[in-house]
Amino acid sequence: MVNISKYNNDIFQDKYEKKPGQRGLALIVNFMFHGETSERKGSDVDCKNLTNFFKEELKYQVECTTRDMTKLELQNYFQEIARTYLTEKSKDYHSFICVIMSHGNKDGILTTNGLITVEEIKKPFKNKTGGKFNGKPKVFLIQACRGKEEQEKVVVSDSFETEIHTGHVGHVEGYDEFPGNRQRRSSVETSVLQPGFVGKPSGLSEVFSTDAHSYYSEHVPTDADIIVAYATTPGYISIRNIYEGAFFIRAFLSVAKNKYNEEHIEEILRNVRRELATNPEYAPQSGSLAGKCQMGIIESTSLKKFFL
Repeated sequence: MVNISKYNNDIFQDKYEKKPGQRGLALIVNFMFHGETSERKGSDVDCKNLTNFFKEELKYQVECTTRDMTKLELQNYFQEIARTYLTEKSKDYHSFICVIMSHGNKDGILTTNGLITVEEIKKPFKNKTGGKFNGKPKVFLIQACRGKEEQEKVVVSDSFETEIHTGHVGHVEGYDEFPGNRQRRSSVETSVLQPGFVGKPSGLSEVFSTDAHSYYSEHVPTDADIIVAYATTPGYISIRNIYEGAFFIRAFLSVAKNKYNEEHIEEILRNVRRELATNPEYAPQSGSLAGKCQMGIIESTSLKKFFL
């Protein structure tokens, strides 16, 4: 039985540790759906901009793939990344960031032959018994639709404005959604695909220590140290400019470039949500999405502040 009297919350550092010589690892997975009617035009811009930011600005190790994979291929790819970088070379890295860009719906993210759930994506990277990356931050940025609903912009009460004025942002009719039966209103030709299955939620592994030492050894749950940032709230579309990239990715890069030296990742993501919600740059003025917007959201089990 654990000796709870030995626990002292003050010994936990407020920030995730970065040891000398370590750097971050960034994995960018971009489903383009090359040559298909649902091709994700503009996502190549996102991929290039993300790579430049993580590699040139933050000096991260960057792994990027634009190969359209099946669900099994993607799972095997994640397993290989986790084995190589988070196990064999774990001492070289202080953190892991994974950006996934594809179509999607309420049940998951689209591969070439069905859906993969976010839980299935996270699984290879979680804290685990004997894991060498335990206690280090893992961040997932999900650029994909989570449904077909379109987010409305509304006037805040007590606001002096009586209408929403938006700037012109070009052709924004590019949904990141699961192709289904809907009238074509975007640059994406829709098609019908069978949704995949939803993975079973994993439980927490045993992480208690029964040794009664004079100090408290830091132990964490399996699901700890994970942040998932979604481009949009459940049920809603996300918007991608076919020339300039996805709104969520653009907002993230805009904020992160200016704030990474002074704000931790959850503060950065809060500012990203504010940008998406209030900046006219992310509110289409014309076309079928005129007056629409999107609202990002995060899920966090982070125990400390993570500075990029």
